[in-house]
Amino acid sequence: MLRFVKPGDIFCFKLDEDRYCFGRIITLMTVGHLSELFDIIKKPPGITELEISNARRIIGHQVNYNPKNLDGIYFALGIGDSCKKKDCYGNDFLISESEWKTLPKLSPKGGFDIKKRLEIA
Repeated sequence: MLRFVKPGDIFCFKLDEDRYCFGRIITLMTVGHLSELFDIIKKPPGITELEISNARRIIGHQVNYNPKNLDGIYFALGIGDSCKKKDCYGNDFLISESEWKTLPKLSPKGGFDIKKRLEIA
């Protein structure tokens, strides 16, 4: 369940019939979890297809994980004169609409979105 997911959790998800992608949860955000994908794509990991299914699955945890280099990462939210950016620490800042247009939007992404971003879907 998503409520038990925490920073440092290592996960995998199925890319296609033969390959899996791996990543790590960085932090909790307003709309879900911010995660990073490792540059690792492998054949099925040492767990069963039933355990993995098509969803992301937690397969490990990095103890004492302390994310680094989060400064300067922002996501845009709001519209018009209520444009804001949110950092990875949960702080909101008012911004111009022109800056808002340059930032990734703060919105949840699912498996299809991630695969599309990886140009796999």
